[in-house]
Amino acid sequence: MTEPTDSEKPSRPSNRRAYGTGFAVFLLYVFFVAAVFAGFASYLTRTHLEADFHKVTENTRGLDDLIYLLKREAVLQRQIDATLDLVREADARIDAAKATISGIEANHQRAQSQRNTLAIRTLVHVRRGQGLWEADSAAQISKALEDPELPDDLARMRAILTLVPALAYDAEAEADAVSALRGHLSAAQTELDTLDARLREIGQELLTRQSDLDRALEARSWPNKQRDQFERELNALRAREPADSSNRARVSALAQLYGGQFFLELVSMPTIFLTLIVTMAAGGLGTVVSYTRSLQSPEREAARKDGETLFVDDLSRLFVGVGEGIAAALAIFLLAGAGMLVLTNGSGSPRNAEISPYTVAFIAFLSGFMAEHAFVRIQKTGKELFANAKGKKQDGA
Repeated sequence: MTEPTDSEKPSRPSNRRAYGTGFAVFLLYVFFVAAVFAGFASYLTRTHLEADFHKVTENTRGLDDLIYLLKREAVLQRQIDATLDLVREADARIDAAKATISGIEANHQRAQSQRNTLAIRTLVHVRRGQGLWEADSAAQISKALEDPELPDDLARMRAILTLVPALAYDAEAEADAVSALRGHLSAAQTELDTLDARLREIGQELLTRQSDLDRALEARSWPNKQRDQFERELNALRAREPADSSNRARVSALAQLYGGQFFLELVSMPTIFLTLIVTMAAGGLGTVVSYTRSLQSPEREAARKDGETLFVDDLSRLFVGVGEGIAAALAIFLLAGAGMLVLTNGSGSPRNAEISPYTVAFIAFLSGFMAEHAFVRIQKTGKELFANAKGKKQDGA
């Protein structure tokens, strides 16, 4: 029985795991290198700006105060833009409400014009047919037509249409003329009722749209007041640091970089915090470097010769090592902060001396790279500390 060729052999699951572990190593490299770079860049930028600020004679404010001013100005500008958006939305609603109201008013005027035309036409038919009524009925029609208390033709038409059901036609009048007059008056009453109903609907719709317009005007007033308040505060902040200030220009340029807002946040942090970030990132980076270096060890070479695949079960070892490296770097940072390691940058008075990020980061990298040795050193320091404390206690007794 022939053995399958290499192309026919099933792929080993460990190969897929190897690719996944290798990708994890790559991501950790990128993350820790980026963290170290960002921490050092922020530290250098902050110290450089602080030194330059003290040299500028017209400067009256520190770096932190200027960063706060710029951040607050940016927040206020965003709030002003947001209120402007609200005002534009309210203006759009106002314009839409006004356009709707204009259309409704045009329909109202059109309906009123139709009703006035109907009144004129109806009165013409009534005057032409006055001879078709009996004497008493004709007298009532004449009185309504000449009544000075009725202000216009529409009122006269309404009065006559109200009288019509109780009036009597002359028995000797032509039947066709009487029938035509009755038809005109009946149609006029129907059309008048229709126009009255239409005008009532238009009036109700006009009130509704006017209410919408009032609400839109009210909604526009609040963001306008807010915008005025934000603009006053913004102008007050800008007066504290002139727009042509070199310090403002220098710090504003940082915010224009790619990711500038995040970088500005880092620059605004205290230097001791930036040192801590660099220390922990350097410890993690040292652990990853130690891990990849271990892949070139004789044990690994022997494993490769035996056909074993790299990174088979190393993810847990990798992440545990990263955690230990960061913990060791953090311990170095605490020891330096406690004064048990002389790692200051040498600037300022002894009371205000800061931990040197260069030295701490280098030792943190070594701690991650040689985590076991670092923990031995930390354990030794701890034993010496507790031994000294115990000796002092015995001497005091």
